Amino acid sequence: MITEFEQLSFKDNWNNKLSCPSFTTFRLHNSRKYRVGNKLSILLKGKFLKDVEVIEVRKLKLYSVNEFVAQIDTGYSRDEFIAMVTNMYKNKGIDFKTADWDLVLLRTIEKTKIKPQNELFHQ
Repeated sequence: MITEFEQLSFKDNWNNKLSCPSFTTFRLHNSRKYRVGNKLSILLKGKFLKDVEVIEVRKLKLYSVNEFVAQIDTGYSRDEFIAMVTNMYKNKGIDFKTADWDLVLLRTIEKTKIKPQNELFHQ
């Protein structure tokens, strides 16, 4: 699928967060992709959903994630969150005790509506 910006894919809409104007995602550290001001196109199950801008990034270790972050990001407890992340990344050769992760705050980019030019001349 061709999108305006680099893609950020979701298989699940945890906590229905993708419906919110701002939301978080927890991803393997990528300072090029997850940097303040970068714009991304969100895909849900392979279909374009919306474009977002990176507002803030916090670099964390998986086991430093607390209950607050786990609940806000997924709606699940810290233990369930850690189990989900380790399951999702289990075949990636990651050392879960040492790997860096990004907690990324994203904000939806609102599309501006432009009037067709012919409407500007009718009164």
